[in-house]
Parts: sequence; C-alpha cells; structure tokens
Amino acid sequence: MSSDNPVCPSCGKKLSYGALRCDVCKTAINPKVAGTRLSDKELSEKLMAINKKQMFFFTIGFILLGLSFLFLALPNEKEMLKMLLFFLLFLAGILVLIASAFQRMKIKKLFALNTIQGVLNEVLELHEYTDTKHIDAKIIAATQLLPDWNICNGNDYVSGIYRGLKLAFSDIQLHYYNKNDDDDNQTLSFKGQWISCGLEKEPGIHMLIRERSKMKLKRKLEKTRYELMTGNAAFDERFQVISADPDLALRFLTPHIMGHIVAVATAANARIYLYIGGMWLHVAVNSKKELFEVGKSAELADIQQLRARLKSELRYVTGIVDELLKIEYLFGR
Repeated sequence: MSSDNPVCPSCGKKLSYGALRCDVCKTAINPKVAGTRLSDKELSEKLMAINKKQMFFFTIGFILLGLSFLFLALPNEKEMLKMLLFFLLFLAGILVLIASAFQRMKIKKLFALNTIQGVLNEVLELHEYTDTKHIDAKIIAATQLLPDWNICNGNDYVSGIYRGLKLAFSDIQLHYYNKNDDDDNQTLSFKGQWISCGLEKEPGIHMLIRERSKMKLKRKLEKTRYELMTGNAAFDERFQVISADPDLALRFLTPHIMGHIVAVATAANARIYLYIGGMWLHVAVNSKKELFEVGKSAELADIQQLRARLKSELRYVTGIVDELLKIEYLFGR
C-alpha cells in the first residue's frame, strides 16, 4: 500500500492525508510509519502466506531430522559413508528449521507493526514497543522478589505513560540452571508478566509482598525470619511481607491498603509478587502465559478477532495497574 493511502493500525480504516490521529477510533498515528501499514485484508493475506511457508519449512526440517536418525540406525557396512550421510541430513534439517524460525520472526514483526502498536496506542502514550526486548534482568534481580533463578528470557517490552503514570511491562520467563546436575537441565521457576510503575513520591520504604504458595512444602521453604505479621489473619495467611523496617512497613499496611493488594491479586487471577522501593512499584504476575503472541493459522485469517484478543490482553495488564493506582499513599490519587 502506498504512503498516499495509509490506514489506521488499530481499526484498519483509511486515514486522511497527513492525519496524526484516526477519525474513527482516535488512535495516535506515527507519520513515519503510517504509510507502511497494511489494511486488514492485505495483512491477513501476507500473514497467511508467510505462515504457510513457515509451516512448510518446519515440516521438511523435522522430516530431514527423522530421516537422518533413521538412516543412522540402518545396518551398513560402510560406516564412514553412513555417518557422512547422517551428518548431511541432520545439518540440512537444522538449517531448514532455522529458516522456519526466521519466517516466524517475520510474522511477529509484521504482526507488531500492523496490530500490536495500534492497540497499545489506543490506551497508552506509547514510548517504546520492542518485541524482542524484556524488562532488564538487573531490575528483577535487585528487587529479590523472585527466588531460584539465574537465567532470564522474555519479549514484548512496552513503555509509556498510562493515566499520567510511567509504566513499563513485558513478558518474562525465569529459569534455574544447575550445571552440577547430571542432566544439566533448566527448571522453569516463573512465567508471566513483570510490571513496573513509577511512583509520584518517594515512599521511604523498601518492602516485598509475596502471595504465598498453595503447596505446603513450598510454603515451608519460603519462610524467613524477616517476614512480618500484620495482625490481619486472612491477609497473613495469603501474603508474606518482608521489610528491613518492620515498624514503617506495618504503618504502611493499613486495612485499606491491604484491601487493595487483595484486589490486585484478584485482578491478576494468578500468584503475584510486589516490591515497593525507590521511585518504583514492581509487580510480578505468575500468569503462566505470554501476551501479544501471534495466533494460529485460523486466527490470522480474522484480523479483527486477533485485534480483539490483543485488546483483552492489554486490559488484563491495565486492570492490575488500575487497582494499584487506588493505593493513594503511593500515587496520590
């Protein structure tokens, strides 16, 4: 599509020449990239074509790998020839699978430009969206919110302004790798979202609030002599509070604030971890899922349905933030 006929990245409607905001859905338009975006029909056709190529490479790659191991198992007096053919088939299979992965990356890039950025622009004053980036592992480590990990992966990093609040979030996956294990395996310890909210004032407190595990054995392992008891039996049963300044922490945790923390956990519908310190409040949500991922073939055929799913996933994040914003002591609202 030419730059003379740009379309809205959110609703797909044609924009007037030079428009900086869609007349229909009011999405903000970046004039540098608006002309490169596709209509829903064009986007669907292109995504389906790339997806078809990706699945073709994926299938051929696994067939080649299967044939390589099958060939290796066959009796053959010419051992050197058998090993050479195995190596060639195996290498070809790996290269074809790499080609499949590149096609998948092309789908995500196209998907991000034409749908994700538009959905984000509807809700945030978007500063950055990068599908291959995630919240800095150093930030996650510094909070000491999440135990038992030494490898951090993630994607779909978003930063911007939401309701006047500095906000950044991404998917993250944390693994623990023990090279001393016989199997040298990785254990997944966390999969979900990390949300960082900028505070309007320095709270003067550093505190961890972690939702307790439902497993008795894990609860025992998570116990520490630094945890505090608030006196609210229901809250203490559900959450673990850790702070180097117990008096200040207990003054902060009023019944009103504890009620909002419970509401945050309810909105997340997953185990949550909160850290308050400096000028930031960090929330880790162990949702066991990733946001803004490319749909299956059937979903790629219906861009409006795909966009509706993305909006629902964004509402999941903003719903958690909306509950956090009710903590007046931190946000002054």
